[in-house]
This record gives sequence, C-alpha cells and structure tokens, in this order.
Amino acid sequence: MPSNPPRTLLLDTNILLRFVSQNDPLHQTTVDPLAKIASQSSSIFICPQNLVEFRQVATRASEANGLGLDSAKTAQLMTILEGEFMMIAETPAIYPAWRKLVETVQASGRANFDTRIAAVGQINNIEAILTYEEASFAKYGTATGITILNPKSI
Repeated sequence: MPSNPPRTLLLDTNILLRFVSQNDPLHQTTVDPLAKIASQSSSIFICPQNLVEFRQVATRASEANGLGLDSAKTAQLMTILEGEFMMIAETPAIYPAWRKLVETVQASGRANFDTRIAAVGQINNIEAILTYEEASFAKYGTATGITILNPKSI
C-alpha cells in the first residue's frame, strides 16, 4: 500500500464476494485490509455496478463458479453490503466516461464490466480501487490515474 492510505477507495466486486463468504480462502485476507483502511479514516465505496455483478455471481450455481444462494439470501447480503460501505450514486456522467475508457483500453467481453467500475471511480475522483484482479485493472489505473491495490499488499 502507498505510504499514505487512499482517502477514497472503490471496491471491485471480487472483494465484496469474499467479504461475505466466510468459507472463502481469501475471506480474512479481504476483511483485515478493509478494517485497516477504515481505521485510517478512508472512505470505502461501492457502486450499483458492484451489486449487479454481486447478484449475478451470488445466485449462480456453485458448480458454475457461483455462490449458489437463493434470491432472499442474496438480497440479505446486498443489504449488509449497502450498510457496510458507502454507495456512489449513478449519474449521467458515467456512461460517456465508460464509453471513452472502453475505447481507450480496448475492453472486450467481461472486461467491459470492470471498465465501468473504473469509470465510476474516475467520475467520482476515487483515489484507489481495491481488487484481486490487479493485473487486469492496471490498464484502467494507467488511463484514469486511479491507483490499483490488491488486498494482499495492504
């Protein structure tokens, strides 16, 4: 982690999935850095895109790399996440920023979803994004100036 913690941090969806999944091998590796960052007076954000992706993975069968949860349990976990982290509102400025960013980094396939999270961060002047996909997000950091952090480095 940089010598000074980021004042604002946006979470990638893979962080949220491990935050709620106590049996995930990376659960504690996720929870501990978030507690450390929060204790340093940083603001930790999520966005609607996170929760759309979260619901997709949470309700997908475990055999298909999902959590295999029913709709009610998924809704309960989403409510917990909404209470735990600050929500960045959707604004009309996100689409043009996303559109420019996907063209800049030439995003394709599922990377378009990650690009949207980066665009949300860019529009909202977020200093850092926390993700386990640091290598995949590196191009967004280069294009937006957002620092990309992995929980293992905190």
